[in-house]
Amino acid sequence: MNLSNVPTIGLDGEQRNDHALRDAFVGIFDAASPFMDNDGNWLSNIHEVQAYDALTAKFPDLTGMRQFAVLARIANVKASGRRPA
Repeated sequence: MNLSNVPTIGLDGEQRNDHALRDAFVGIFDAASPFMDNDGNWLSNIHEVQAYDALTAKFPDLTGMRQFAVLARIANVKASGRRPA
């Protein structure tokens, strides 16, 4: 799957008409979420590195700034107390 559009479209899972994108975001959320507290902060610097490694392994198309943008959005979603639908 090409995730090149993930950082700019429906990152919180609200874009219901793009199921592949939503599913990709949910997968990324599930991969990164355990490394954050409930406020969306990294548990530690090591956890941040582990989250990036997990994302790279699971979603090799998602790199660099796209990865950073998606992780920032995941932190916002997690801090809101919601889970992507």
